[in-house]
Amino acid sequence: MVKPPSGRDWQESFDVTVISQLQEAQQSIGSKMVAPGLQEETLVANAGKAVADALQKINAFIDGKWKDYRSLVEATKVNIFKDYKPI
Repeated sequence: MVKPPSGRDWQESFDVTVISQLQEAQQSIGSKMVAPGLQEETLVANAGKAVADALQKINAFIDGKWKDYRSLVEATKVNIFKDYKPI
């Protein structure tokens, strides 16, 4: 088994996230001294699609499972205090 380099988990750098796609697009645009080209346009489009996909998942969660959970919690009466019985 290959031992990861010390200090940071080597597998972490391979994760593709919405933030990593946005950062890649920003870095590609900002690192060149020329106007953005097809590569940068593609990176921005991919990042935009990732954002749209994430928002769709978030909205589906809020409209579905979260709404059900919130209704359940709001309907549950929680007694914080217990009646005191003198000793």
